[in-house]
Amino acid sequence: MSASAAARLEVAALTHVGRRRYVNEDCVAIDAWQRQESAVRVYAFDLDLAAAHVLLVADGMGGHPAGDVASRTAAALLTPLLLRAAGAPDAIVAALRGTNQALFDQQRRHPDQEGMGTTVAGIVLGEGRKAQVFCVGDSRVYRITGERLVQITRDDASSMSVPVFGFELPMRALSQCLGGYANDGSLAPQVIAEPIEAGDGWLICSDGVHDMLDHAAMESCLSSDPHAITIDMFHRAMDAGGNDNITIVCAMRR
Repeated sequence: MSASAAARLEVAALTHVGRRRYVNEDCVAIDAWQRQESAVRVYAFDLDLAAAHVLLVADGMGGHPAGDVASRTAAALLTPLLLRAAGAPDAIVAALRGTNQALFDQQRRHPDQEGMGTTVAGIVLGEGRKAQVFCVGDSRVYRITGERLVQITRDDASSMSVPVFGFELPMRALSQCLGGYANDGSLAPQVIAEPIEAGDGWLICSDGVHDMLDHAAMESCLSSDPHAITIDMFHRAMDAGGNDNITIVCAMRR
């Protein structure tokens, strides 16, 4: 890939509470910009790839205390650390582990928040247009190449069945997150190097998207317009039930 001072990243972002929840426990951040307020609005960004950038989605864990606090706090702590990491994998891992510890420290100061946790997934774009994808939990990062959507991250989760009123209901249990109830110091974030090619892009989303839509449905939303992808995927997730908070970040390299 030839260097070009004119290379840009066009980004669209949306976060919404969905149809079934009362609180939006998702949080989205693009560099210093951060949102958790629910809105049917696509925020647009035009980023210069000559500088470092961070795009991330944090999904506070439902059923745990203060999931919204956990995701908001993680996003606020991680963003400046990841910007300083500028694409260095070891520094990204250190930033995630440091944020994990900070959430446990906050729990000790605020007992009413004990157990709060969040997933996080995103991309660090270092100076010189190097990209590192990162993930802890089951929020996801996908690569967009033309009309193909390829999942880059793997879910830190396992499937299980829970008996409820005589029925076995499928559930997904996280194997790791930021914060939560267990702090044994074994956090192992995923950090994956990715090329940045002209015309390619990424999708970052919480499980409120990929739980509602299968891969084919998500792929059918693809186009060359991040705004159109984001709003189409949002409405399809809502039409499919909107059972959880919905957060989407779509980015295209120009």
